[in-house]
Amino acid sequence: IFLAPTHCPTPSLAYAVLKLSCVAGIMVTASHNPPQDNGFKVYWGNGAQIIPPHDEGIHQASENLKEIKNHPLQSFDDLKSKGLIQDIPSTLIDDYLSELQAYRLLQINPQDQNLKIVYTAMHGVGKNWAYRTLNHFGYHQIIGVESQIEPDPNFPTVAFPNPEEPGALDIAKACIQAVDGDILLANDPDADRLAVVAKNQQGIYQAFSGDQLGALIAHEILSYSNQARLEGGMMATTIVSSSLLSKMAQANGIHFEETLTGFKWIASAGLRFTKETNGKFLFGYEEAIGYSVHGIVMDKDGISVCLVLADMAQRAKLKNQTLWDVLDDVYRKYGLYLSTQKNLLKPGLSGIAEIQALMQKLRTTQIEQISGVPVTKMMDFKDHPTLKGNVLRYQLANGARILARPSGTEPKIKFYFEVVQQVGAGGMVEAKLEGERVMKGIVDDWMKIIG
Repeated sequence: IFLAPTHCPTPSLAYAVLKLSCVAGIMVTASHNPPQDNGFKVYWGNGAQIIPPHDEGIHQASENLKEIKNHPLQSFDDLKSKGLIQDIPSTLIDDYLSELQAYRLLQINPQDQNLKIVYTAMHGVGKNWAYRTLNHFGYHQIIGVESQIEPDPNFPTVAFPNPEEPGALDIAKACIQAVDGDILLANDPDADRLAVVAKNQQGIYQAFSGDQLGALIAHEILSYSNQARLEGGMMATTIVSSSLLSKMAQANGIHFEETLTGFKWIASAGLRFTKETNGKFLFGYEEAIGYSVHGIVMDKDGISVCLVLADMAQRAKLKNQTLWDVLDDVYRKYGLYLSTQKNLLKPGLSGIAEIQALMQKLRTTQIEQISGVPVTKMMDFKDHPTLKGNVLRYQLANGARILARPSGTEPKIKFYFEVVQQVGAGGMVEAKLEGERVMKGIVDDWMKIIG
Protein backbone atom coordinates (compact mmCIF):
# COMPACT_ATOMS: atom_id res chain seq x y z
CA ILE A 1 0.00 0.00 0.00
CA PHE A 2 1.30 3.43 -0.94
CA LEU A 3 0.17 6.36 1.20
CA ALA A 4 0.65 10.04 0.45
CA PRO A 5 2.78 11.48 3.29
CA THR A 6 0.72 14.69 3.26
CA HIS A 7 -2.31 16.15 1.50
CA CYS A 8 -2.09 16.07 -2.28
CA PRO A 9 -4.15 16.95 -5.37
CA THR A 10 -6.61 14.35 -6.62
CA PRO A 11 -4.98 14.18 -10.11
CA SER A 12 -1.67 13.25 -8.47
CA LEU A 13 -3.35 10.12 -7.13
CA ALA A 14 -4.78 9.22 -10.54
CA TYR A 15 -1.28 9.67 -11.95
CA ALA A 16 0.35 7.66 -9.14
CA VAL A 17 -1.95 4.66 -9.71
CA LEU A 18 -0.47 4.28 -13.20
CA LYS A 19 3.15 5.12 -12.35
CA LEU A 20 3.24 2.73 -9.37
CA SER A 21 1.24 -0.03 -11.15
CA CYS A 22 -1.37 -0.10 -8.40
CA VAL A 23 -4.58 -2.12 -8.64
CA ALA A 24 -6.64 0.82 -7.34
CA GLY A 25 -6.45 4.23 -5.70
CA ILE A 26 -8.59 5.91 -3.05
CA MET A 27 -8.81 9.66 -2.44
CA VAL A 28 -10.73 11.10 0.52
CA THR A 29 -11.96 14.55 -0.47
CA ALA A 30 -14.69 17.13 -0.21
CA SER A 31 -13.69 18.28 -3.70
CA HIS A 32 -15.59 21.49 -4.47
CA ASN A 33 -18.47 20.65 -2.12
CA PRO A 34 -19.30 22.09 1.33
CA PRO A 35 -17.43 20.65 4.37
CA GLN A 36 -20.28 18.31 5.32
CA ASP A 37 -20.12 16.58 1.94
CA ASN A 38 -16.85 14.72 2.42
CA GLY A 39 -16.63 11.65 0.24
CA PHE A 40 -14.09 9.59 -1.64
CA LYS A 41 -13.10 8.79 -5.20
CA VAL A 42 -11.95 5.37 -6.31
CA TYR A 43 -9.62 4.78 -9.26
CA TRP A 44 -9.11 1.48 -11.04
CA GLY A 45 -5.70 0.22 -12.15
CA ASN A 46 -6.06 2.07 -15.48
CA GLY A 47 -5.88 5.41 -13.63
CA ALA A 48 -9.51 6.32 -14.32
CA GLN A 49 -12.43 6.52 -11.90
CA ILE A 50 -14.32 3.26 -11.60
CA ILE A 51 -17.23 2.46 -13.91
CA PRO A 52 -19.42 -0.66 -14.20
CA PRO A 53 -18.88 -3.46 -13.47
CA HIS A 54 -16.14 -2.50 -11.00
CA ASP A 55 -18.33 -0.14 -8.96
CA GLU A 56 -20.95 -2.83 -8.40
CA GLY A 57 -18.26 -5.43 -7.72
CA ILE A 58 -16.71 -3.26 -4.99
CA HIS A 59 -20.13 -2.59 -3.50
CA GLN A 60 -20.96 -6.30 -3.46
CA ALA A 61 -17.64 -7.19 -1.85
CA SER A 62 -18.24 -4.65 0.91
CA GLU A 63 -21.74 -6.02 1.47
CA ASN A 64 -20.31 -9.54 1.81
CA LEU A 65 -17.69 -8.42 4.33
CA LYS A 66 -18.63 -9.35 7.89
CA GLU A 67 -18.29 -6.87 10.70
CA ILE A 68 -14.82 -5.36 10.75
CA LYS A 69 -14.35 -6.36 14.38
CA ASN A 70 -14.16 -9.98 13.25
CA HIS A 71 -11.03 -9.12 11.24
CA PRO A 72 -8.12 -8.31 13.57
CA LEU A 73 -6.03 -5.50 12.14
CA GLN A 74 -2.36 -4.75 12.65
CA SER A 75 -1.41 -1.30 13.84
CA PHE A 76 -0.41 1.34 11.35
CA ASP A 77 3.12 1.50 12.79
CA ASP A 78 3.54 -2.29 12.48
CA LEU A 79 2.45 -2.21 8.85
CA LYS A 80 4.90 0.62 8.09
CA SER A 81 7.77 -1.13 9.86
CA LYS A 82 7.17 -4.25 7.75
CA GLY A 83 7.12 -2.19 4.57
CA LEU A 84 3.48 -3.05 3.86
CA ILE A 85 2.67 0.67 3.91
CA GLN A 86 5.10 2.95 2.09
CA ASP A 87 5.10 6.64 1.23
CA ILE A 88 4.30 7.56 -2.34
CA PRO A 89 7.76 8.40 -3.75
CA SER A 90 8.63 12.10 -3.69
CA THR A 91 9.94 11.70 -7.24
CA LEU A 92 6.37 11.29 -8.54
CA ILE A 93 6.10 14.98 -9.40
CA ASP A 94 9.40 14.84 -11.28
CA ASP A 95 7.98 12.11 -13.52
CA TYR A 96 4.84 14.18 -13.98
CA LEU A 97 6.82 17.27 -14.98
CA SER A 98 8.91 15.23 -17.43
CA GLU A 99 5.76 14.07 -19.19
CA LEU A 100 4.44 17.63 -19.32
CA GLN A 101 7.75 18.74 -20.80
CA ALA A 102 7.44 16.17 -23.59
CA TYR A 103 4.04 17.57 -24.59
CA ARG A 104 4.65 21.28 -23.95
CA LEU A 105 3.67 23.38 -26.97
CA LEU A 106 5.16 26.79 -26.08
CA GLN A 107 8.73 27.46 -27.16
CA ILE A 108 10.03 30.93 -26.22
CA ASN A 109 13.20 32.45 -24.85
CA PRO A 110 13.20 32.49 -21.02
CA GLN A 111 13.92 36.23 -21.01
CA ASP A 112 10.62 36.80 -22.84
CA GLN A 113 8.63 34.94 -20.18
CA ASN A 114 7.01 37.75 -18.19
CA LEU A 115 3.50 36.58 -17.36
CA LYS A 116 2.14 37.79 -14.01
CA ILE A 117 -0.03 35.02 -12.52
CA VAL A 118 -2.43 35.22 -9.57
CA TYR A 119 -3.23 31.81 -8.08
CA THR A 120 -5.80 30.57 -5.57
CA ALA A 121 -6.13 27.06 -4.18
CA MET A 122 -9.63 27.85 -2.85
CA HIS A 123 -8.56 26.62 0.62
CA GLY A 124 -7.54 23.34 -0.97
CA VAL A 125 -4.44 21.31 -1.76
CA GLY A 126 -3.32 22.58 -5.16
CA LYS A 127 -0.65 25.11 -4.16
CA ASN A 128 2.46 22.91 -3.94
CA TRP A 129 1.94 21.06 -7.22
CA ALA A 130 0.72 24.17 -9.06
CA TYR A 131 3.66 26.33 -7.93
CA ARG A 132 6.18 23.55 -8.59
CA THR A 133 4.78 23.06 -12.10
CA LEU A 134 4.63 26.74 -13.02
CA ASN A 135 8.08 27.45 -11.56
CA HIS A 136 9.58 24.46 -13.37
CA PHE A 137 8.44 25.88 -16.69
CA GLY A 138 9.74 29.39 -16.06
CA TYR A 139 6.83 31.17 -14.39
CA HIS A 140 8.12 32.88 -11.27
CA GLN A 141 5.80 35.90 -10.99
CA ILE A 142 3.11 34.07 -9.04
CA ILE A 143 1.03 35.98 -6.50
CA GLY A 144 -0.94 33.73 -4.20
CA VAL A 145 -4.32 34.79 -2.82
CA GLU A 146 -3.10 34.66 0.77
CA SER A 147 -6.44 34.12 2.50
CA GLN A 148 -7.18 31.07 0.32
CA ILE A 149 -3.78 29.60 -0.49
CA GLU A 150 -3.37 27.07 2.35
CA PRO A 151 -5.61 24.05 3.05
CA ASP A 152 -8.52 24.74 5.38
CA PRO A 153 -11.41 22.25 5.55
CA ASN A 154 -13.75 24.97 6.82
CA PHE A 155 -13.42 27.04 3.62
CA PRO A 156 -13.74 30.28 5.66
CA THR A 157 -13.76 32.85 2.83
CA VAL A 158 -16.28 31.21 0.49
CA ALA A 159 -19.84 30.04 1.08
CA PHE A 160 -19.43 27.27 -1.49
CA PRO A 161 -15.85 26.35 -2.53
CA ASN A 162 -16.61 25.90 -6.21
CA PRO A 163 -14.87 28.37 -8.59
CA GLU A 164 -17.98 28.28 -10.80
CA GLU A 165 -20.31 29.55 -8.07
CA PRO A 166 -21.27 33.24 -8.13
CA GLY A 167 -19.05 35.17 -5.72
CA ALA A 168 -16.53 32.36 -5.17
CA LEU A 169 -13.83 34.22 -7.10
CA ASP A 170 -14.52 37.68 -5.66
CA ILE A 171 -11.48 37.74 -3.35
CA ALA A 172 -9.19 36.36 -6.07
CA LYS A 173 -10.51 38.91 -8.57
CA ALA A 174 -9.82 41.72 -6.11
CA CYS A 175 -6.26 40.40 -5.80
CA ILE A 176 -5.58 40.31 -9.55
CA GLN A 177 -7.01 43.80 -9.93
CA ALA A 178 -4.79 45.09 -7.13
CA VAL A 179 -1.61 43.75 -8.75
CA ASP A 180 -2.72 44.26 -12.39
CA GLY A 181 -2.06 40.60 -13.13
CA ASP A 182 -2.30 38.94 -16.54
CA ILE A 183 -4.21 35.81 -15.58
CA LEU A 184 -5.95 34.31 -12.54
CA LEU A 185 -5.70 30.53 -12.14
CA ALA A 186 -8.17 29.09 -9.62
CA ASN A 187 -8.13 25.43 -8.65
CA ASP A 188 -11.04 23.91 -6.79
CA PRO A 189 -10.09 22.45 -3.37
CA ASP A 190 -8.88 19.05 -4.62
CA ALA A 191 -7.23 20.69 -7.67
CA ASP A 192 -8.77 18.51 -10.35
CA ARG A 193 -10.60 21.46 -11.90
CA LEU A 194 -9.51 24.94 -13.02
CA ALA A 195 -11.23 28.29 -13.45
CA VAL A 196 -9.50 31.14 -15.31
CA VAL A 197 -9.94 34.92 -15.32
CA ALA A 198 -8.28 37.40 -17.70
CA LYS A 199 -8.89 40.93 -18.97
CA ASN A 200 -11.36 41.15 -21.83
CA GLN A 201 -11.16 43.65 -24.69
CA GLN A 202 -12.74 46.30 -22.46
CA GLY A 203 -10.04 45.87 -19.82
CA ILE A 204 -12.42 44.15 -17.37
CA TYR A 205 -11.37 40.97 -15.59
CA GLN A 206 -13.80 38.29 -16.73
CA ALA A 207 -14.05 34.56 -15.97
CA PHE A 208 -14.21 32.04 -18.79
CA SER A 209 -16.87 29.37 -18.87
CA GLY A 210 -15.87 25.73 -18.94
CA ASP A 211 -16.89 25.49 -22.59
CA GLN A 212 -14.80 28.54 -23.49
CA LEU A 213 -11.73 27.08 -21.81
CA GLY A 214 -12.39 23.79 -23.57
CA ALA A 215 -12.35 25.57 -26.93
CA LEU A 216 -9.13 27.42 -26.04
CA ILE A 217 -7.26 24.29 -24.94
CA ALA A 218 -8.42 22.38 -28.03
CA HIS A 219 -7.27 25.31 -30.19
CA GLU A 220 -3.85 25.22 -28.51
CA ILE A 221 -3.43 21.51 -29.18
CA LEU A 222 -4.70 21.69 -32.77
CA SER A 223 -2.70 24.81 -33.65
CA TYR A 224 0.70 24.05 -32.15
CA SER A 225 1.07 20.25 -32.10
CA ASN A 226 3.05 18.75 -34.96
CA GLN A 227 1.07 16.67 -37.43
CA ALA A 228 2.58 13.38 -36.29
CA ARG A 229 1.23 13.96 -32.80
CA LEU A 230 -2.26 14.73 -34.07
CA GLU A 231 -2.49 11.76 -36.45
CA GLY A 232 -4.64 9.01 -35.01
CA GLY A 233 -5.76 11.26 -32.17
CA MET A 234 -9.13 11.65 -30.48
CA MET A 235 -10.94 14.25 -28.42
CA ALA A 236 -14.02 13.80 -26.27
CA THR A 237 -16.53 15.76 -24.27
CA THR A 238 -19.90 15.19 -22.63
CA ILE A 239 -23.38 15.47 -24.13
CA VAL A 240 -24.08 18.62 -22.09
CA SER A 241 -20.86 20.41 -23.12
CA SER A 242 -20.64 22.68 -26.16
CA SER A 243 -20.82 21.10 -29.61
CA LEU A 244 -17.94 23.39 -30.69
CA LEU A 245 -15.33 20.74 -29.87
CA SER A 246 -16.92 18.30 -32.29
CA LYS A 247 -16.72 20.90 -35.07
CA MET A 248 -13.08 21.72 -34.26
CA ALA A 249 -12.13 18.03 -34.22
CA GLN A 250 -13.96 17.30 -37.48
CA ALA A 251 -12.35 20.26 -39.24
CA ASN A 252 -8.90 18.96 -38.28
CA GLY A 253 -9.44 15.28 -39.01
CA ILE A 254 -9.51 14.29 -35.33
CA HIS A 255 -11.74 11.47 -34.09
CA PHE A 256 -14.42 12.82 -31.74
CA GLU A 257 -16.60 11.07 -29.17
CA GLU A 258 -19.48 12.26 -27.03
CA THR A 259 -20.04 10.72 -23.58
CA LEU A 260 -22.43 10.83 -20.67
CA THR A 261 -21.80 13.46 -17.98
CA GLY A 262 -19.04 12.62 -15.55
CA PHE A 263 -15.35 12.61 -16.36
CA LYS A 264 -15.07 8.87 -15.80
CA TRP A 265 -16.92 8.37 -19.08
CA ILE A 266 -14.52 10.68 -20.96
CA ALA A 267 -11.55 8.77 -19.54
CA SER A 268 -13.21 5.47 -20.39
CA ALA A 269 -13.74 6.61 -24.00
CA GLY A 270 -10.10 7.68 -24.24
CA LEU A 271 -8.83 4.39 -22.83
CA ARG A 272 -11.06 2.36 -25.14
CA PHE A 273 -9.97 4.36 -28.18
CA THR A 274 -6.26 3.98 -27.47
CA LYS A 275 -6.66 0.25 -26.84
CA GLU A 276 -8.72 -0.44 -29.97
CA THR A 277 -6.84 1.81 -32.42
CA ASN A 278 -3.43 2.32 -30.80
CA GLY A 279 -4.26 6.01 -31.25
CA LYS A 280 -3.75 8.96 -28.89
CA PHE A 281 -6.11 10.54 -26.37
CA LEU A 282 -5.34 14.20 -27.09
CA PHE A 283 -7.90 16.03 -25.01
CA GLY A 284 -11.08 15.57 -23.01
CA TYR A 285 -13.15 18.10 -21.12
CA GLU A 286 -16.49 18.68 -19.42
CA GLU A 287 -18.24 22.02 -19.13
CA ALA A 288 -17.89 21.88 -15.32
CA ILE A 289 -14.25 23.15 -15.74
CA GLY A 290 -12.63 19.71 -15.87
CA TYR A 291 -9.85 18.99 -18.42
CA SER A 292 -7.37 16.23 -19.31
CA VAL A 293 -4.57 16.92 -21.79
CA HIS A 294 -2.48 14.38 -23.74
CA GLY A 295 -3.64 11.46 -21.59
CA ILE A 296 -1.02 12.20 -18.92
CA VAL A 297 -3.70 11.85 -16.23
CA MET A 298 -6.78 9.77 -17.05
CA ASP A 299 -9.02 12.07 -15.08
CA LYS A 300 -9.57 15.78 -14.96
CA ASP A 301 -6.36 17.53 -13.93
CA GLY A 302 -6.35 21.13 -12.75
CA ILE A 303 -2.54 21.23 -12.47
CA SER A 304 -1.44 20.43 -16.02
CA VAL A 305 -3.96 22.87 -17.47
CA CYS A 306 -2.52 25.61 -15.25
CA LEU A 307 0.57 25.27 -17.44
CA VAL A 308 -1.40 25.06 -20.70
CA LEU A 309 -3.39 28.22 -19.92
CA ALA A 310 -0.32 30.07 -18.66
CA ASP A 311 1.51 29.23 -21.89
CA MET A 312 -1.45 30.41 -23.98
CA ALA A 313 -1.67 33.64 -22.01
CA GLN A 314 2.10 34.18 -22.34
CA ARG A 315 1.98 33.70 -26.12
CA ALA A 316 -0.95 36.11 -26.35
CA LYS A 317 0.80 38.70 -24.16
CA LEU A 318 3.82 38.71 -26.45
CA LYS A 319 1.38 39.72 -29.22
CA ASN A 320 -0.24 42.39 -26.99
CA GLN A 321 -3.36 40.24 -26.71
CA THR A 322 -5.24 38.37 -23.99
CA LEU A 323 -6.94 34.98 -23.98
CA TRP A 324 -10.20 36.70 -24.92
CA ASP A 325 -8.62 37.78 -28.22
CA VAL A 326 -7.52 34.20 -28.82
CA LEU A 327 -11.05 32.96 -28.13
CA ASP A 328 -12.46 35.41 -30.67
CA ASP A 329 -10.01 33.99 -33.23
CA VAL A 330 -11.48 30.54 -32.53
CA TYR A 331 -15.01 31.89 -33.02
CA ARG A 332 -14.07 33.56 -36.29
CA LYS A 333 -12.72 30.27 -37.59
CA TYR A 334 -15.42 27.87 -36.40
CA GLY A 335 -18.43 30.02 -35.51
CA LEU A 336 -19.62 31.77 -32.36
CA TYR A 337 -20.87 29.22 -29.82
CA LEU A 338 -22.63 30.76 -26.81
CA SER A 339 -23.73 28.62 -23.88
CA THR A 340 -25.41 29.16 -20.55
CA GLN A 341 -27.03 27.09 -17.82
CA LYS A 342 -30.05 27.40 -15.55
CA ASN A 343 -30.72 25.27 -12.48
CA LEU A 344 -33.86 24.67 -10.46
CA LEU A 345 -33.13 23.66 -6.85
CA LYS A 346 -35.69 21.17 -5.47
CA PRO A 347 -34.59 19.98 -1.99
CA GLY A 348 -36.01 17.06 -0.04
CA LEU A 349 -38.08 14.04 -1.04
CA SER A 350 -40.77 16.29 -2.44
CA GLY A 351 -38.13 17.92 -4.62
CA ILE A 352 -37.05 14.57 -6.04
CA ALA A 353 -40.67 13.84 -6.91
CA GLU A 354 -41.03 17.25 -8.57
CA ILE A 355 -37.92 16.68 -10.70
CA GLN A 356 -39.14 13.24 -11.76
CA ALA A 357 -42.56 14.66 -12.62
CA LEU A 358 -41.03 17.46 -14.69
CA MET A 359 -38.84 15.05 -16.67
CA GLN A 360 -41.89 12.85 -17.30
CA LYS A 361 -43.93 15.87 -18.41
CA LEU A 362 -41.21 16.85 -20.89
CA ARG A 363 -41.05 13.29 -22.24
CA THR A 364 -44.78 13.21 -22.92
CA THR A 365 -45.22 16.77 -24.20
CA GLN A 366 -44.53 17.58 -27.84
CA ILE A 367 -42.78 20.95 -28.00
CA GLU A 368 -42.99 22.23 -31.55
CA GLN A 369 -41.16 25.53 -31.19
CA ILE A 370 -39.17 27.56 -28.69
CA SER A 371 -39.00 31.35 -28.99
CA GLY A 372 -40.48 31.03 -32.46
CA VAL A 373 -37.80 28.60 -33.66
CA PRO A 374 -39.00 25.12 -34.75
CA VAL A 375 -37.79 22.12 -32.75
CA THR A 376 -36.36 19.75 -35.36
CA LYS A 377 -35.53 16.84 -33.04
CA MET A 378 -35.98 15.72 -29.45
CA MET A 379 -33.58 12.99 -28.31
CA ASP A 380 -34.27 10.97 -25.18
CA PHE A 381 -30.98 9.48 -24.03
CA LYS A 382 -32.96 6.96 -22.00
CA ASP A 383 -33.42 5.17 -25.34
CA HIS A 384 -29.90 5.78 -26.68
CA PRO A 385 -28.11 2.54 -27.66
CA THR A 386 -24.80 3.44 -25.97
CA LEU A 387 -25.26 6.71 -24.04
CA LYS A 388 -28.14 5.69 -21.80
CA GLY A 389 -29.00 8.41 -19.32
CA ASN A 390 -31.82 10.51 -17.89
CA VAL A 391 -31.21 13.36 -20.34
CA LEU A 392 -33.36 15.09 -22.97
CA ARG A 393 -31.89 17.09 -25.85
CA TYR A 394 -33.84 19.44 -28.11
CA GLN A 395 -32.32 20.51 -31.42
CA LEU A 396 -33.64 23.74 -32.97
CA ALA A 397 -33.76 24.74 -36.63
CA ASN A 398 -31.29 27.60 -36.14
CA GLY A 399 -28.59 25.32 -34.70
CA ALA A 400 -29.44 26.09 -31.08
CA ARG A 401 -30.08 23.30 -28.58
CA ILE A 402 -31.39 22.72 -25.07
CA LEU A 403 -30.64 19.84 -22.70
CA ALA A 404 -32.44 18.88 -19.50
CA ARG A 405 -31.14 16.49 -16.86
CA PRO A 406 -31.45 15.94 -13.11
CA SER A 407 -28.17 16.41 -11.22
CA GLY A 408 -26.52 13.22 -10.08
CA THR A 409 -25.13 14.75 -6.88
CA GLU A 410 -27.41 17.63 -5.91
CA PRO A 411 -31.19 18.11 -5.50
CA LYS A 412 -31.62 20.10 -8.70
CA ILE A 413 -32.57 19.83 -12.33
CA LYS A 414 -30.19 21.41 -14.83
CA PHE A 415 -30.90 23.01 -18.20
CA TYR A 416 -28.11 23.65 -20.71
CA PHE A 417 -28.55 26.12 -23.59
CA GLU A 418 -26.40 26.65 -26.66
CA VAL A 419 -26.74 29.12 -29.53
CA VAL A 420 -24.59 29.05 -32.68
CA GLN A 421 -24.02 32.27 -34.60
CA GLN A 422 -21.86 32.85 -37.65
CA VAL A 423 -19.52 35.85 -37.59
CA GLY A 424 -20.58 37.84 -40.64
CA ALA A 425 -19.68 41.15 -42.21
CA GLY A 426 -20.82 42.98 -39.08
CA GLY A 427 -17.96 41.43 -37.14
CA MET A 428 -17.65 39.88 -33.71
CA VAL A 429 -19.51 42.58 -31.76
CA GLU A 430 -22.60 42.29 -33.92
CA ALA A 431 -22.48 38.48 -33.84
CA LYS A 432 -22.28 38.45 -30.04
CA LEU A 433 -25.16 40.91 -29.66
CA GLU A 434 -27.34 38.86 -31.98
CA GLY A 435 -26.33 35.61 -30.30
CA GLU A 436 -27.15 37.01 -26.86
CA ARG A 437 -30.54 38.24 -28.15
CA VAL A 438 -31.36 34.79 -29.50
CA MET A 439 -30.14 33.13 -26.30
CA LYS A 440 -32.30 35.35 -24.08
CA GLY A 441 -35.38 34.59 -26.16
CA ILE A 442 -34.79 30.83 -25.98
CA VAL A 443 -34.02 30.79 -22.25
CA ASP A 444 -37.01 32.99 -21.35
CA ASP A 445 -39.42 30.93 -23.44
CA TRP A 446 -38.07 27.63 -22.15
CA MET A 447 -38.51 28.68 -18.51
CA LYS A 448 -42.13 29.56 -19.34
CA ILE A 449 -42.66 26.21 -21.02
CA ILE A 450 -41.51 24.28 -17.94
CA GLY A 451 -43.56 26.52 -15.66
